[in-house]
This record gives sequence, structure tokens and C-alpha cells, in this order.
Amino acid sequence: MVIFNSQVAVFRRVLAAVAVIGIIATGCSSAAESSTETQSGSDAVAAVEVEDEAPDSADAQESTATTSEADADDASTSEPVSDAAVVIEGNVIWDPLSYDGEWTTTKGADLLGCDGGSVNERPAQASLAMTLRCEQGDGSGTLVGLFQPSAAGTAEWNLAITDGDFVEISGAGEWSGVPNAAETGADFRLELDIEFGQVAAPLAAHERIHQPAENDCYDGFITDDGLTEFGTADNTLQRLDLVSGEITTHGPPPTECAWWLGDESLGRRIALSADVGPSTIWFGPFDGGDWETERSFDEEVLLLSRSLRSNRLVVLQNASASVILLDATTGETVGEEFSAGFRNGRTSTGAVTSADGKLIAFGGADVVNQAGQLFIVAAETGTEVARIELPTPVSAVAFDPSGDDIIAGLSDGRIVTVSLTSFETTSTVTPDAPVSLLALGVQPDGLIVAVTESGAFVADRVEGPTGEEIAIKHLGAARVRPDGDISTLTFVQLFEHYRIDG
Repeated sequence: MVIFNSQVAVFRRVLAAVAVIGIIATGCSSAAESSTETQSGSDAVAAVEVEDEAPDSADAQESTATTSEADADDASTSEPVSDAAVVIEGNVIWDPLSYDGEWTTTKGADLLGCDGGSVNERPAQASLAMTLRCEQGDGSGTLVGLFQPSAAGTAEWNLAITDGDFVEISGAGEWSGVPNAAETGADFRLELDIEFGQVAAPLAAHERIHQPAENDCYDGFITDDGLTEFGTADNTLQRLDLVSGEITTHGPPPTECAWWLGDESLGRRIALSADVGPSTIWFGPFDGGDWETERSFDEEVLLLSRSLRSNRLVVLQNASASVILLDATTGETVGEEFSAGFRNGRTSTGAVTSADGKLIAFGGADVVNQAGQLFIVAAETGTEVARIELPTPVSAVAFDPSGDDIIAGLSDGRIVTVSLTSFETTSTVTPDAPVSLLALGVQPDGLIVAVTESGAFVADRVEGPTGEEIAIKHLGAARVRPDGDISTLTFVQLFEHYRIDG
């Protein structure tokens, strides 16, 4: 269950309800005025006809009256006309803890494969998630759509998650809501255009360690390899294995608001203060013993690395716009401070470590001239090995498991391969249209796995994509695992595991 601030949720609903009531009132007034004008026009036409055909005036008047009554009956019983393939109507009862109700397919039940069922609404990040469960008809499964009610009383509804018989359905449409007469809930209407296609089905799913609320001061770290989440729940540091689903505990956090990372083989863990202001990083043993040392900063810092491999942390210092490496045991700075690529509005992408732990790479970008830079650093000494100039900013980086190359995704969707011997670009994959890359990885056979905001595809470094992108409809964040599989974090706070074949 997603933990949320019920007052915020109720406020959103009240705002939408007030706006909808105003729209309805305006619409009713306009309809009344329009009806009066139309009726006056009809009377004038009828009078002319009666004057021209005086002998049959009684019959004409009777016929006109009969027709008007029939039109009125038809108007009172007709449904709103919609061009959408599927129309769903239902209701939700507002409750401080849950928003449940029922829904019915009033158009396109055969296409959807369901006549109706139960509905639930709950906050999901900056949106509301509406879950429709099929409980009537031949089909079975769940549809989850995301939308944000507005003062206009309508919103775009995007189908985010599907399962069961609905797994190959994707689509979007319009949501509209009207408070019920008792103002204890709302009646809603969805007008959807759906399509069927190749959609990835998750191999496994796990709930997050902690379901973030809007006012939480901490969240969880997903490791670079997509195999682990480190989070905090019940004032305890917890580790979720995204392969087995097992959760282990590692002692209390050093402060109320803290993120943490650990490495079992290294036997180390670190925690980073998550509240606003100058940051502190604590260092200690993985098994949950006492924190041994700490490193305080004069400014807020962020972790570019989501791994303690090589006993190194990659830290971005926000105010000074520079990157440093820290020893994950002592907290001391290792090697150089990298500032040239991060001054004057420059930003960076996440840092990754090579499979042998010898190299660390991270990207920089100049938002003024849109040039990109890829930094490659020796993990042991913290010294710069190479700085590679790229045409646009770097959005994702991955080391080839062979150790020969590094793969960089650029902000315009291009994917370049750079030799770790010559530090020259050896190949470029150019998409048909610009895409936003969330994550990159390499399969054991050398094919590139690319995750975008809408799905994933596999690409050969010379020939390009080996097939069409396969939709993953509820992506929030993603990591490519060492075996080429994908870990995603959904908008409704679930980790899911996908395999995309080449």
C-alpha cells in the first residue's frame, strides 16, 4: 500500500470538485439559454407554416407537439457521443484511507474484453493512480492509469500498468469527474483509445522497502547493476535483493534522514544525510556495527555512484560544482578533484565502475553549448585516465563486460562505443527519432540494451537496433543488469524484472 498525505489528496479532489461544479453550472445555464433561443425560433417557423396552411392548422399543431415531446424524450435518455474506442463509467467513494468504487464498460466491452469490476484510486508520485480490476465478463486482469485532476475537471489518463488478459493493451484518453449528490465521492468517465501490441511482461515483481510519502526526507538507492535496493524502514537500514526478494537488516541509521549503500564482499556500508543543508557521510561495517567515522561537508553533496565497488564513492559537490572520489573505509579524498567539466552550469550523469573495479566513468555536460564530456578515472589513484569530448551531453554510461570498450548514451538518443585503448569512438547507433535514454547495458553476446522512457530495445553496434522497441509501459527508473536483463521501478513503487531478447 502506498503511504500518502490524505490531506493533500483530499485537497486535490476538492479543487477538482469545485471546478467541475462550476463547469456544470455554467454548462447548464448556457444550455438553458440555448434552449430558449431554439424554442423561440421553432415557434416562429411553426407560425408561418400554420398561416400558409390554415385548413390543416390543428393537425399541424398536434404533429408539432408530438414531435417536440419525442425529441425531449430522446434528449433526456441519450448518452454523450464519443469517438473513443472504449468508454468506462464508474464511481469512487472518498475515504481517508482508500478510494474504492465500481466501474462499467459502456462502450467497447468486446474490444476491451471486460464488462466491469472494482476500482481503487491512490496517489502515485505527482499523479493519481486509478486501478481497474476486471470482475465481470470473460476477461481477467488489471488496468492502472495515471492522471492528475485539474481545475478544468478533466485530465489526460495514461494507461501505465496492465496484467492478465490486458498485458498487451496500451493507450490513453480523457478522464472526467463529477462529485456525487451527497459529495461523498465522485462519478467518473474514461474515454480511451487502446491498441494491442508487443508488450514486455515482467518475470518477477517486488515491493519497495519503503513506500515514499510526499513529505518523506529519505528514499532508497537502487544499485548501478539493478540487483539491490538499499532503503530505510521502521528506523532500520534494510537491503532488498531484487533477484530473490529477500530483505536483510543492517542496524539503525546514524540520523533520522539518511540514505545508505553497502557492499557485502567489501564488508562496508556508508550513509548520507538526506535533509537539506550541508551533508555528512558516515562510514561503518556492513553487518550493522557502530559507525566508525564520518566526513562533513560545507555544502550539500550527492552520490553519483550507486556502488561501493573498488571501495570508492563518487561524490558531486553541488555548490562548488566539482566531483571527488572518497575512500569508502576512511572517508578521505582519493586523487584529483574534477572541476573543469562541471563549472558554469555543467551537470553530470551517474558514475559506473568497470567489472574488474579498475576504472570509474561519469559524464559531464555544458548546458550552454551542449557539448558533452566523458571522464574515465583510475579507481585506485583517483587520477584522470581520459576525458572524451562528445557532441551532446551524456545521459547514460556502461562498461562492456569484455573490458575493451565503454558505451555512452547521448542526450539526442545516439549511442556511441569508445575504445578503452585508443579512447576514440569506434561506432555510433543513431535512432530514427530522438529518444531519452534512461539506462544502458551490454548483454554477454555484446549487444547493447537500451532503456528509454517508453520501453527497451536491443542494438548491434554496427547494424543498429535488431528489432522494434518493446513497450514497458510503467517505467519510472531503470537499470540494466550484468546479464542484460532490466530492473525497473514503476510509478506505483514496484520493482519489476524484464528480459528483452535481441
